[in-house]
Amino acid sequence: MTTAYIRQLEPADQKLFFQLRMEALETHPESFGSTQAEFAAQSEEDRQRQLSGMEDSFVLGAFLGENLVGVLGFFRRKGEKLRHKGVIWGVYVLPAARRNGIARALLSEALQRSRSMKGLDAILLTVVSSNHSAKSLYQSMGFTTYGQERAALRFGSEPTNLIDEDLMELVL
Repeated sequence: MTTAYIRQLEPADQKLFFQLRMEALETHPESFGSTQAEFAAQSEEDRQRQLSGMEDSFVLGAFLGENLVGVLGFFRRKGEKLRHKGVIWGVYVLPAARRNGIARALLSEALQRSRSMKGLDAILLTVVSSNHSAKSLYQSMGFTTYGQERAALRFGSEPTNLIDEDLMELVL
């Protein structure tokens, strides 16, 4: 098992984050709610702001040496009636770095940080229903499936290219 160094990404990491996210959106477009074009259209300032480490959000990076090989994002829902829930998004590990515990390490760090947030009761995420390895990881970390959104994503222009997503929750 290869040990990755996990840390919160900063605005200075914007280029590394951009490259990895673009690769994720290119190689696994069915797994994400945004497209390469949408992500590429964001300004550099917007991406730096996303990495600025606000009180209720963060993006974690997994590094092997100087190489960013995995990411995971977290944000706390806004609004008085929604702040008790957080959301994990954009989990991705480079294919060459998979099966080394990197996704688990990213998720463990995110859960540790989330548990220290006052008033946070649950963490939500969505996962493509057919992604059994990701679902298995999330279940092993205590997430349970509470529903499924049929046809959550349309991949490509064909009406038959619909992707279901499982809705998962971890009660803190």
